[in-house]
Amino acid sequence: MILGDLLDELRHNILRDSSDLIAGSPDILWDNETLVRYIDQAQKRFARRSLIIRDGDTASVTRITLATGVDEYACHSSVIAIISARLTGENGDMRRISHTANQVYDQPDSWYWDVNSQVSMPDGKPLAYYTDEEVKTDNTGHAQLVSMKVYPKPSAAYNGQIINLRVVRGPLATLDPNNLSAELEIPENWQLEMLYWAAARALDVMDRDAGDATRSDRFMAKFDRAVNEAAIEAKRKLYAKDRWGFGHNGFTWDR
Repeated sequence: MILGDLLDELRHNILRDSSDLIAGSPDILWDNETLVRYIDQAQKRFARRSLIIRDGDTASVTRITLATGVDEYACHSSVIAIISARLTGENGDMRRISHTANQVYDQPDSWYWDVNSQVSMPDGKPLAYYTDEEVKTDNTGHAQLVSMKVYPKPSAAYNGQIINLRVVRGPLATLDPNNLSAELEIPENWQLEMLYWAAARALDVMDRDAGDATRSDRFMAKFDRAVNEAAIEAKRKLYAKDRWGFGHNGFTWDR
């Protein structure tokens, strides 16, 4: 559905906010700018809590350009989490590790790098990445950015090469009341349920006419249930059965 359809659904079918005046100023309780702002926030909240928007194609979001000697890169502000990372031209993904795993010695797997060099590898081909170093903010101080670090630091031979990401992200654009033909990024089968948050926010005001705490709570509960269902659906798409790992990580092909 486009934004105009959702605005109409929210105003008339959920909030029951309509005017019967033939002439004069409309007596509606919420203007379009306010309701569109609530719909925009509802879409962002639904995406962040359900993790339902997956992306591996949008270049501005899923491409990291390596620079010589640089190991930390800020992801696009819409990125909530990184699912996988792969250097262009490689057949396998980079290994996901953690800050602790990279700084504290353990028995490493020679499948990934030399057995004695995990904490002291020279600059070269990045083999692993981690995202638990810190969370950054953009230049406005508002949007939180996922900070991605690679290991080891890229050498000059890898300067300008691309890491391709698969990410969970939020919507890319902010909804505009002047563009009611805009399409939302939340899957259409969840868009009506998403409106429950916008309705709850609209009714959660100290106003004799517009405020209604009971209805607000009821709509928020519906929104929470929908988010939980969408999150289960999203996680199911990433599910893979456990399998034996013969040939690496302590297993052997020999009997």
